[in-house]
Amino acid sequence: MTKGVSRLPTLAIVLAAGFLGAAGPVQAMECGASPSFAPSRETITIKAVGDIVLGSTWPKDRIPVDVEPRFFAGVAKQLSGGDIVFGNLEGALTDGGETTKDPSRGTQYAFRMPTRYAGILRDAGFNVLGLANNHSSDFGPAGLKDTLDAIESHGMVAVGMQDEIAYQEIRGIKVAWIGFSYLGMHNSIHDLNALVRLVARAKQSARLVIVTFHGGAEGSDALRVRDEEEKYLGENRGNLVRFARTAVESGADLVLGHGPHVLRGVECYWQKLIVYSLGNFVGYQAFSTKRAAAISAILDVTLDEDGWLRRAEFHPVRFTGEHLPEIDRRRRALYLLNDLSQRPPLQIEGKLLPGPFEGDADYLAYRRWLKAADLESQVTE
Repeated sequence: MTKGVSRLPTLAIVLAAGFLGAAGPVQAMECGASPSFAPSRETITIKAVGDIVLGSTWPKDRIPVDVEPRFFAGVAKQLSGGDIVFGNLEGALTDGGETTKDPSRGTQYAFRMPTRYAGILRDAGFNVLGLANNHSSDFGPAGLKDTLDAIESHGMVAVGMQDEIAYQEIRGIKVAWIGFSYLGMHNSIHDLNALVRLVARAKQSARLVIVTFHGGAEGSDALRVRDEEEKYLGENRGNLVRFARTAVESGADLVLGHGPHVLRGVECYWQKLIVYSLGNFVGYQAFSTKRAAAISAILDVTLDEDGWLRRAEFHPVRFTGEHLPEIDRRRRALYLLNDLSQRPPLQIEGKLLPGPFEGDADYLAYRRWLKAADLESQVTE
């Protein structure tokens, strides 16, 4: 269903860390800009991150109170200033109940966070939370209802309920959110007809449409985006290239992926940005920080009211010993995104980071990290 990439004037996408010196952010990947790029158009800034688990109180509460102020302290500056801040919430916001999963199997995990943590997320800047994932129903329908109630009572928007479109209004501009996963309880990434139908429905009442998806294989051996169905733990996790490009062809203005727990490449398709995986963001007592999972990124984009990309930045993140995010001064995520986005089948113009930078100390450190983490083949082959 995908088509050739049309050409319009381009807009540079940059990667930044806020500490790169007087020269400022470095120019990077190019993406489409409106042919009549009127500065008078209203714009909306969106910050987006990947998977979030703020610890778990199941089977017993092991979250010390003193960690709560530190959940987002290392990235507070980068999360601030956005009209919209999105994250994928992995787990239930509920104060009781038993899990519907069987953790004794070794491949199933259950995350339960106190309902008051909705306030922590809101205070960190979040106003949109994705629930189309394999953990939002860890504590059954009652836990999911508690989660929805906690999110909505704190003025945030929940995204990902089946056949539902979530809406926001920013300075008179209506924004539609649609969440998908590989699970039957959500809008399905396998059902492209439903994708087309939902995006068309959203376009009828919203100026901007943002599609999120939870899919793909997981872990450090799944960095590469493949134009094929991905399998993991016996599950069909979707053909994400086909899904994401169909979303854009149907009218989506931005596509945000999560689920593999590692960063994946990005592309500019039909002059729209697709981010195939935002990786992890907070995985306190939950996610691995080994190999590729040691780093992540914060996406920071500005769209105008017609959906054209005005600006995009990626802020590099690493994780502390507590699996909490902080800005990575070695910029490994930027180099990794640059390498992964050059690999077929992704389609971009130019590079995310201009080279050559073989003599750069940070780049040399990145190459050593790749080798130590046994990741070199995934960014070269």
